Amino acid sequence: MDKKSLFNNQYKSSAKSNGNPAIKKLEDTRRAIAEVDELRCMAASLGRKEKLAAYDKAAVDLRNIERELITKLGKEIAASVKAGGEPLEELAARLRARIEKMGRLPRRLDKISKVILEIADIIGWK
Repeated sequence: MDKKSLFNNQYKSSAKSNGNPAIKKLEDTRRAIAEVDELRCMAASLGRKEKLAAYDKAAVDLRNIERELITKLGKEIAASVKAGGEPLEELAARLRARIEKMGRLPRRLDKISKVILEIADIIGWK
């Protein structure tokens, strides 16, 4: 399997756009990078220095676009994770409060049973 088909298979399996235009643009950019890389290899093997320089510049520009898109997507994902985490923090606080409240009853029962046992010892019940 050559590099391009390997890249395209990985790319198709890992990139699901879900309607997000930034993901679609990232997919297109990665496809263009693969094509430019193939053209660069062909120009290098044929010794076409002018074409090679143009393809090198195009590859650099495409990779810069790719980095910007990845940064943008990363920020979007971080924002959605943060937004999803706030309700979880509220839920965790409520759970901690309930657990603490539930823990009070057994401690009180332990104290009451100790008091009853001491009273029973004093009275002489066993």
